[in-house]
Amino acid sequence: MPCRLRRAFLPALLVAALCALTTGALGIAPAPAAAGEQWQAPATLSDGTRSALGVAVADAAQAAPFAAWQEWDGTSFSIYAARFANGAWSAPARLSSGPVQGGTVRMAASPAGEAIVIWRANGDQGVEASIYGNGAWGAPLSIAGADTRSARVTMEPDGSATVIWTERDASGTRRVRAVRLAGGTMGEPSWISPAGQPVQPIAYIAGGRSGRAHVVWVTVRADGDTIDVANYVKGFWSVPATWSFPAGNAGLPRIAASPDGDVAVAWVQDLGDTQIPYARVLDSGQLGGIEALGPAASQIPQIAIAAGGAERVAVAWTELAGDAATVRTTLRDLDGWNENIAIVGADSPQVAMSMNGRAVLAYRGLGDGLDAIIARFGVDGVWSDPTPIGSTS
Repeated sequence: MPCRLRRAFLPALLVAALCALTTGALGIAPAPAAAGEQWQAPATLSDGTRSALGVAVADAAQAAPFAAWQEWDGTSFSIYAARFANGAWSAPARLSSGPVQGGTVRMAASPAGEAIVIWRANGDQGVEASIYGNGAWGAPLSIAGADTRSARVTMEPDGSATVIWTERDASGTRRVRAVRLAGGTMGEPSWISPAGQPVQPIAYIAGGRSGRAHVVWVTVRADGDTIDVANYVKGFWSVPATWSFPAGNAGLPRIAASPDGDVAVAWVQDLGDTQIPYARVLDSGQLGGIEALGPAASQIPQIAIAAGGAERVAVAWTELAGDAATVRTTLRDLDGWNENIAIVGADSPQVAMSMNGRAVLAYRGLGDGLDAIIARFGVDGVWSDPTPIGSTS
């Protein structure tokens, strides 16, 4: 599906940090519940002697948050990380042992204070990782070989981690692959998408309860691409199931999992002249029906999803009509999906949700020359008034 925006997306740090906003991580106040709560001033984590980019932030429950990023010294990239504890950020720690490939850094953390960072190896030779435990970062691990794409990671409450990526098998078919890391030991990689069914290069993963992981991807089919999901439960990967319509072109899948074990997937269905956002929820072990979240639009290039406790889910997406961008968002509670709201003159929505079901929505309000980063908080199906938290030119 085409994906054209006239402006850049939200800065990476803000996007990743949303997971921390609902719990007060990064020193930022949680969803306002009383007068006097406010956003704290930004903190500089890198030392300023090198160019920093590609930031990732991870936080779980009330555990100390982490940040990781790349630094460019004029010759090569390296990976650094810092931890927030006792009201301050630690000094940066270098995680990579040598030069790495420029690209996105991914990160996940557990409530027990563990974390994992993954990045692309130098020369595009696969994926490497470093794990934080017992107060220190471990030596880099080689996770996957060459020709990997779209590596992503999640960490469960017990500290187990799952890394996924796509790569070509011996027949040349691109498939989804995963590896589990538990107790400091890395298992053998598993193919989790079927042989002979090519997938698009990007897959997404969500954690939830300990011992569980959930992966979504787009399977390329002759009669239309589908959204397929596989679940890791009780030591095994499930046979993938198609969550979208069996025909027609579906894309832009996003997945979220709650501490209660529920799983939610949102995607965009392309109907030719229009596109519609849909979602489906696995609730208490029962897969619900496919539900349209909003009206048809000429183009939906962005969608985001988050899940929290008490069966809460938040979804936000961008609609484009010519040069006009609108963010729509909706919240799901025990009674189902609430009516979506439209925020005209906005794009790049991101959502996060806490264990008690409180949601954060961040998006960019588009202005003339200077765009504002806006946040709203959602409780019991209702979004708060917008609060500017930054700007970008």
